[in-house]
Amino acid sequence: MKQHNEKEFLAYWLSVFLLDELTSKRNYSINTQKSYRDTFILFFDYMQSEHEVDVMKIKIDHIVPENIIAFLDFYEQKNSWSAKTRNHRLAAIKSFCKFYAQNCIENASRIMATLHIYSKKEIVPTIDYLTKDEICSLLGVPNRNLKLGNRNYLLLLFLYNTGARVSEVAQVRVCDLRKNTDDWFVKLHGKGKKDRDCPLWPQTATELSEHISMCHLLPEDQLFAGIRNGSITRHGVYSVIKNMVDSAKVKIPSLLKKSITPHSLRHTAAIHLLQSGSDIVTISKWLGHNSIETTNKYITIDLETKNAAVQKCSISTPQTKPKWRDENLRKLLKSI
Repeated sequence: MKQHNEKEFLAYWLSVFLLDELTSKRNYSINTQKSYRDTFILFFDYMQSEHEVDVMKIKIDHIVPENIIAFLDFYEQKNSWSAKTRNHRLAAIKSFCKFYAQNCIENASRIMATLHIYSKKEIVPTIDYLTKDEICSLLGVPNRNLKLGNRNYLLLLFLYNTGARVSEVAQVRVCDLRKNTDDWFVKLHGKGKKDRDCPLWPQTATELSEHISMCHLLPEDQLFAGIRNGSITRHGVYSVIKNMVDSAKVKIPSLLKKSITPHSLRHTAAIHLLQSGSDIVTISKWLGHNSIETTNKYITIDLETKNAAVQKCSISTPQTKPKWRDENLRKLLKSI
């Protein structure tokens, strides 16, 4: 009876990939590790339900383009995956394939074909951001005479000042605030375990210092507490911003046309920094982007805003319609 080598099976290599490669060698964040893990859990479920292959019997040979594409198509239809979600799952699988190829070169040729699977084109959503008047109006919503209202005000001010991600805000502790000569900074714990220092405006620093003193917060305490005095959660941050925006819509009709989330405040910070004259490299570091290409989209947004303003001031001039010398060519092009 033929005995199987354990290295033929996906489970063997996947355990090394998830428990050693991603943690010790690549130092990926816990969220990325979980995302990769969940991708393969879904793949196992798919192979078992649709192909009746026992999880422990799924082999490396099952990682081929036809299976991977069918897996992605299956969940795209079943769970209504967006192109972005589908591409994230595909990226996790490709990352594993590269890892396997580097560690098992002699058997890499078939699995490497998976790297040639195309990602789906993603529809880039419109980025909503707030004007300075809208930000000022939002800051006036919370009742600062109440402890919770003052926390909500400071949370909004902090998000606007720093352009921090929700996960970064939820992790900020009092000890992350520090003064360097006359300037205040906050250390934000970003993606991929990358920390960065973000400057605080004098107003933000002063009001946060008063908040720390009034609430008798200790250095290891969360800067923003939840309702029950535990650390605020990501969901909690979203709820706070949603409730403030909903309250402000009565007085600020322009907000009715926008979908504002905590991430919108990150976009707002970037756009306002750009409009104030900050260079793209500074903004990229401010936001903690891995690539300046990610930050470049804000230049496009700002140019579109300026172009829209110019168009409103433009005058219409008579335009001469070009004459086509070859009407047959014109008809052919229109028929395509």
